[in-house]
Amino acid sequence: MEVYFVDVGQGESQLILLGGRRAFVIDCGGRGTTLLHLLKSLGIQQIAGLALSHSHDDHRGAAETILTDYEGLIDRIFLLQDSEFFAGTFWATIESQLNSGSLERSQLMRLEVEGSPKLIIREPKLSLELKLYSPSLSRNLQAQAACAPNETSAVFMLKVGNSRVLFPGDATIAQWRDIFRGSGRAIKCDITTVPHHAGKITDDAGDLDWLYSECLNPAIAIISVGTSNAYGHPRPEVITALQKSGAVVMCTQITSQCCRDLEPLRPGVLRPLRLICKSEASRDATSAGNSRNVACAGTILAIVETNRVTVDRLNEHQAAVDNLAAARKSGVLPLCRR
Repeated sequence: MEVYFVDVGQGESQLILLGGRRAFVIDCGGRGTTLLHLLKSLGIQQIAGLALSHSHDDHRGAAETILTDYEGLIDRIFLLQDSEFFAGTFWATIESQLNSGSLERSQLMRLEVEGSPKLIIREPKLSLELKLYSPSLSRNLQAQAACAPNETSAVFMLKVGNSRVLFPGDATIAQWRDIFRGSGRAIKCDITTVPHHAGKITDDAGDLDWLYSECLNPAIAIISVGTSNAYGHPRPEVITALQKSGAVVMCTQITSQCCRDLEPLRPGVLRPLRLICKSEASRDATSAGNSRNVACAGTILAIVETNRVTVDRLNEHQAAVDNLAAARKSGVLPLCRR
């Protein structure tokens, strides 16, 4: 089966294909139509589930577009209530569909777990289970009170036989401690998206070493990040912790932290780009004139089988990053090669 890590710029979206022109969507990225165009290009006619990790716009911004275009074609919507849940028009769109009858109240599912991980979807023919690991009710309430949506971000684990893919949204280190205590053991995975776009989730570098080397120990770490983001993502200490764990790092877009002159790399470090993504082939700049939407790996495709996970063009991407590192004359290297 196929899992897409969609290049939506500074945001996050993942797409799990279930066969029969059905898909499960986790997050939708910021406002725009990149995810919608990818769904259409793949021939998706039914969304088995639309799950939103939390209400920040870079994860939920395009959800209204999906709700509108696939009205009456979404089996279930999985969401949680955080301090920004009612901001914007997302809830108003859901209410409108409830009132029109195109969406039933029974199709809305709350993302909270107590004790064992909560089953979200099961597909026996694919040996597939998607489970929720966080947040708990208490964690959700505390995060609401603190007006901190990241601290109640949903954490999903996809299991296909013995293969594991983790989708943690913007989960903080406190949530990982909760998950670890609840399971009593490490949560090993083949692939993880890196929480909060490899941004700050703790003040302690030791926490990052624990998370990536002891708790998760991923083989591949995917960072969904935008070229022109103003948050300093990805943070060097996160990349260092991932490198210590032995993970192969892949970013959807490249940032100025890795290369000062980005335009010669457009449309991306790995090219030609094969999949629909937000990265642009022609010059795309911010109002300040800084380059944006330059791909590193672009939209990433993982093939998840019961005993193996492979990433399309992984070796080509790593070789391209190596070449970029070797060619730099200014001494600036990609963060993952320092």
